[in-house]
Amino acid sequence: MESMVQKKTILIVDDAELNRCVLADILQEDYHIVEASNGKEAIEILKKNDASISLILLDLLMPEMTGFDVLAIMQKNHWHETIPVVIISSENSAEYIEKSYEFGVVDYISRPFDPIIVTQRVKNTIILYSKQKELESLVKEQVIEKESNNALMINILSTIVEFRNGESGLHVIRIRIITEILMEALRKRYQEYDMAESHIALISNAAALHDIGKIEIPEEILNKPGKLTKEEFEIMKTHSALGAGMLDNLRFGNDEELVKYARQICRWHHERWDGNGYPDHLKEDEIPIAAQIVSLADVYDALVSERVYKPAYSHEKAIEMILNGECGMFNPKLIECLKEVSDHLDEAVRLRSKDPGHLFNVNQLSQELVQKKGVKLSDKTLFLLEQERTKYQFLTSISDEVLFEYDFNTDAVTFSDRCQAEFSIPTIITDFLKYENLQGKLDQQAFEKLKEHVFNSSPESPTFQMKLLLTKADGAKEWYEIIGRTLWAADSQNNQLYGCVGRISNIHRQTMEGKRLETLAQKDSLTNLYNQLSAKKLITQTLEGSQDSPGVMILFDLDNFRALNEQNGHLFGDQILKHVARLTENNIRRMDIAARVGGNTFLIYLREIASEEITMMYCRMLSVALKQCYQGLEYTISIGASVFPQNGATYEELFTHASEALHTSKHNGKNCFTLYHPDGSMRYAFQGAAPE
Repeated sequence: MESMVQKKTILIVDDAELNRCVLADILQEDYHIVEASNGKEAIEILKKNDASISLILLDLLMPEMTGFDVLAIMQKNHWHETIPVVIISSENSAEYIEKSYEFGVVDYISRPFDPIIVTQRVKNTIILYSKQKELESLVKEQVIEKESNNALMINILSTIVEFRNGESGLHVIRIRIITEILMEALRKRYQEYDMAESHIALISNAAALHDIGKIEIPEEILNKPGKLTKEEFEIMKTHSALGAGMLDNLRFGNDEELVKYARQICRWHHERWDGNGYPDHLKEDEIPIAAQIVSLADVYDALVSERVYKPAYSHEKAIEMILNGECGMFNPKLIECLKEVSDHLDEAVRLRSKDPGHLFNVNQLSQELVQKKGVKLSDKTLFLLEQERTKYQFLTSISDEVLFEYDFNTDAVTFSDRCQAEFSIPTIITDFLKYENLQGKLDQQAFEKLKEHVFNSSPESPTFQMKLLLTKADGAKEWYEIIGRTLWAADSQNNQLYGCVGRISNIHRQTMEGKRLETLAQKDSLTNLYNQLSAKKLITQTLEGSQDSPGVMILFDLDNFRALNEQNGHLFGDQILKHVARLTENNIRRMDIAARVGGNTFLIYLREIASEEITMMYCRMLSVALKQCYQGLEYTISIGASVFPQNGATYEELFTHASEALHTSKHNGKNCFTLYHPDGSMRYAFQGAAPE
């Protein structure tokens, strides 16, 4: 007989065929197995066979449609209410697990799969849901019986009030229906009100008692066919406080939620948003939301219903009067809800009023009651999850690198735990590309460059590498190297990019050392000015980058330097060169370039100097500044200059002409300045510090 019992069906959803095969091998003896290689396949199977599936084993990170996408669709279609889902994933971070349980997942199994654990958890989950369905049926029966009795008593009491008030007993039913419709709209549109199905049911029933205080209003006032006098209206207004007082004086049941809501509604359903209501002149959200909703429902139904003192208005006219503020001010959010339901409100009230037994969605309420007892993770499950997480933390903690994995489907990047200490950012960041979200650790230009590397990769060339300047947890900026590999769907004809993995390594020390060595290679070892090769490179870049910007190249050297060395020694000569170099740096701008291009020959390139007059003035000033006495020894300099672009368009041309001008200065007696001219002539400018 046991062999004839039909096996329950399990749907395994995982993009890795090996994982599906392993799970099928474990479970196929006791269950019928259906497989889906991605989320889309799973949804199609659910559409056709949702009633026959007893359990889903679901992976989270899949191409095309992730596990979270599947869970969202299941919630939308209410499949999660009858089909339990167990996550199967190697991703066991707290963020992923928490998000899974928010979607209604009942358990979480980490890879690699232990056959005993998988078998037992699957069995327990299926048995649990079977028992839950039995419990749900019992709860439904009890809820239906209890609410039917409550509704019957409320109907009897409220109908007595309505008949005494000379109104149709249908007013009570319509108020309850309108209240329920408005509350459903409020729940969907404004989640901050947190309207559960049980609240909607209780408030809708309590709404029927809104005018219970009218029992104590004299009949001649209550049913007066004409307009009430001021004194009569003041008496009529007391019905709200009288109704609340009746409920306060109940001998038992004061603490029941139904009574609490009814008390709020009785006392405050005539309050208004702007404080112009009664009896307490409450305003805005000082008025309980239950009373606000019933207030709007009561006004609408009063407008569309015939009274002894007025005819019935049309639905359209009633909506217009409320929106125009002719009936007092209401919560703007409730007004938006009224607008949203106005097209079908009158028809819904008419149809549902024909069924006085209409209360609320018993299925949803019973499910909510059952879910309040929600399934908890067992101690064993928590222990196993912690074991897996400990393994992962250990493997990543022994590395100085930050590992990462990016999923294009969820737009989420997951980092290894070291990321928290290194950069003080979460291990999981969502909306990574959508909002370019890296918690302020990377500037915009570098972020765009990183995206460019990723999207320029291909299945044939999936790896990329770049340097990034990142802000560390202590606020310091340091250099890191990122090496990544993009992941492509193997069976996709369009080579779909679905993920990226890689590592981030701190290379700040190597980078700074490299920059230091690069700087040393550019500088003259004695004077710390640029050397000739670096000067040539920088000046060439300047000339090529600013063709329209003028400039001046100046060459100068110390007169009779060889004799100084011979008389005082080379160490003394080196000190003079260093001294001249410092004076040179002190007499140029940051935008200019200074270099030592020979034994005792120096170069200066001045940007944006246009005229000969300014060139002459600067060289005269430079001559005065450089010819200072050093350790009691006086020395002189000779200067030659050429102008860009008049004297040359390249570094070589300018250097050649400045050298010729310097040679002329030396030939003319030294301690002077010469400016090169385009016609080949030399213009001798001044001797020493005196102009010509």
